[in-house]
Amino acid sequence: MHPPQADIIHNRAVDRRVVFVLSSERSGSTLLRVLLGNHSRLIAPSELWLLHFESFDEWRANYPLAIDSLVELLEMVGSPTCKGQIEKQCAGWSTADVMRWVLQQVPQSAYLVDKTPAYANSRQSLERTAPFAHAYAWLIRHPLGVIDSHSRYMARRRRMEMGMAGRIWAALRTLLPHRRDTAEHSGVADRETRWREQNERIRSFLHDYADLPCARILFEELVQSPQESLNRLCQVVGVEFETEMYKPIVNRPVQDGLGDPTFGKYAAIEPRVAYAWRKRYSENLLDSATKRLLHEVVNDNLGCS
Repeated sequence: MHPPQADIIHNRAVDRRVVFVLSSERSGSTLLRVLLGNHSRLIAPSELWLLHFESFDEWRANYPLAIDSLVELLEMVGSPTCKGQIEKQCAGWSTADVMRWVLQQVPQSAYLVDKTPAYANSRQSLERTAPFAHAYAWLIRHPLGVIDSHSRYMARRRRMEMGMAGRIWAALRTLLPHRRDTAEHSGVADRETRWREQNERIRSFLHDYADLPCARILFEELVQSPQESLNRLCQVVGVEFETEMYKPIVNRPVQDGLGDPTFGKYAAIEPRVAYAWRKRYSENLLDSATKRLLHEVVNDNLGCS
């Protein structure tokens, strides 16, 4: 089947209706997505991964799980479609054509929220978002918060893989002085580098597209003062703030690979998670380049509100 007609494909009013959440992984983007999805004019499915690839066929081959997010999205807008129908409709299309087709299903009064941290892994992916961007939300979490979240997530996965023996060993380790083993130390360094590279890439991209609206959201402020952070983001998007946005979070399971699978254990926003990393890590662990970038993205005027 051919893509949508050119006069529809390149209609700016149709195209520019996506709010992109840009961040490194483990930065709280699943929380922000769910909070935005509570708004009556924002449609926020699980991670789409769509514009991380050039074509629909490449997207299906390299991240097949993400089609569940597209099915979820179409159900949200009242256009329920099975995976087979989507494949028949979009086979051979570019991902840009798929996005334009999706936006035709979104009500004219609404905006789509695309929360896919993988976009920050390449400039090409970020460039693909630009033709569709109504606004950007740059979500920034302290790198040690990201590292701590990633470490706990990986430990949880290891315990699950090890079964009961793993859970018993994990319980015993809590009784012993904490000593970071070689593998964990290497993981910390790798995750720090990843945080720095992703946020540098986001900063460079947003600087080059400074004409597009952008809100800078600090994770620590989001969980401690959600109304203030969400109200500022709503102003940038151009929608009225709704108190429903930060009400308790219930019955929100997240599929592993399409967001944070531990998200469902929280019943509400918990301010204590903002600096929970301080129990395990010291800022002395961070490279000077990471500290410098953190200071710049948090304090400098980078074109974001």
